[in-house]
Amino acid sequence: MRERATIAMAAALVTSLASSAPRAATYHVAPEGDDAAPGSEMRPWRTLQHAADMAQPGDTVLVGPGEYDGFDLENKAGTPERPLVFHAAPGARVVRPGPRPARAPLNTALGRFAWPKWPHGIYVGGSSHVVIEGFEIVGMPAAEHDTEGALLHRGGAGIHVQVSDHITLRQNRADDNGRWGIFASFTDDLVVEDNECSRSRAEHGIYASNSADRPIVRRNLVWGNRRAGIQLNGDNNFDSADYRARAGVVDGIISGAVLEDNLIVDNGAGGAAAINLDGVQDARIQRNVLLGNHGAGVALFQVDGAEGSRRNRVLDNLILMAHDARYALQITSCAVPGSSTCPSANRPALAEWSRPPSRATGSTGNVILHNTLLHPNPEKGSLRIDPRSLDTSAGFRSDFNLVSGRFAIGASDDMENDRVLSFAEWRALTGQDRRSCRIDAPRPPVSPAQGSGAAPGGSRDPQRRAIAGAIRRTWIHAPECLGAETPPPDTRASRRDRGR
Repeated sequence: MRERATIAMAAALVTSLASSAPRAATYHVAPEGDDAAPGSEMRPWRTLQHAADMAQPGDTVLVGPGEYDGFDLENKAGTPERPLVFHAAPGARVVRPGPRPARAPLNTALGRFAWPKWPHGIYVGGSSHVVIEGFEIVGMPAAEHDTEGALLHRGGAGIHVQVSDHITLRQNRADDNGRWGIFASFTDDLVVEDNECSRSRAEHGIYASNSADRPIVRRNLVWGNRRAGIQLNGDNNFDSADYRARAGVVDGIISGAVLEDNLIVDNGAGGAAAINLDGVQDARIQRNVLLGNHGAGVALFQVDGAEGSRRNRVLDNLILMAHDARYALQITSCAVPGSSTCPSANRPALAEWSRPPSRATGSTGNVILHNTLLHPNPEKGSLRIDPRSLDTSAGFRSDFNLVSGRFAIGASDDMENDRVLSFAEWRALTGQDRRSCRIDAPRPPVSPAQGSGAAPGGSRDPQRRAIAGAIRRTWIHAPECLGAETPPPDTRASRRDRGR
């Protein structure tokens, strides 16, 4: 009897706890709604900001088609079991910035920017386990000045996430925004997947910055952005007391990133690599397709990061450069061998800021395997690396690649004095790429904006066919020296259908 009573009491306690837990709610937003309504399907709210104010962890906000002002979501602490989800139906467009955050959660050695004034479409700050999916965010403002010429802000992002963790951005389209498509700072465990980020007027398509670890950036279409397609920057010149309270340390390094299955086309007319990694360590950069970009293809380096980009694995990527581009792969350090500091990552700190000093480590220990690294311009080539990063005792390795016939060894910022090498000279001097092969570069397909037949946000079929054709043309004549252990690159990045 006593055992049965104990079981009955335990069951009653579980039932009581379950009934006392807050219930997840589903709310609706529509252009014809009313914020005084209950937010039901029949009586939806009108504004995204009201939904952001009212929704709690575990809730889902369903956004109907139409045009909206953006929203500012702050201090919402979801959990893995109870995330807060904003799901937009096709045709839901954010066309005007949302409210600015009330305070700046970070500062910078470069000077105090007016962070709260930056006009982003969707802003997430101080939050955990939030999902933002399905939105189209277009036309956020570029940099603006007051009547006396003073800078008011540097331009907005489609989506900005700041000092948060476990934020998922999925199946959004950010086009023609003033500075970035998607921008995150001091945000651990960020997931950016299945988005389209295009035509950012000032900088990058996707940008994760500052001491933020374990970002995942996968299956995105990134095209036509002025600078990098995807940039990760540890940036030792910024600090955040809020982030230190969350994560315990600001170290100026991004660790454990995964960048995979992205399609990155026609970026970098204003400089920067298609995949631009500064102070990034222990990352996997794999199965990405980079076509017709105008900076470098993949760049591993140190400028603002507290250390170089080290111990990364670059695997199974297809890189076909534009004729005016730099090298398909660049690996460089901050300073010449023998220097112990990186001045650009040690700018004068603010008085209240105690940060670790940067170390000029070199971008050492990177592994480059099974990639296609091709350049149509005979004056450029497959790989450029500085002597410190080439240190094989620190783990540098390159092999089983398809390459163009030109390599270079030189200081990070001085291409004029590079030591240019043929493929045979590179192999003889370094012992690298013994089982790689030289082939001629096919012409890369045009960008989605320039004749592929795929309008922004429209069908990807013509674009996928063009990319699949480029892959076939590259590999069908690959010399036998690659051997059976080197298959063609995984082409899932060109086959996926994200339902857009």
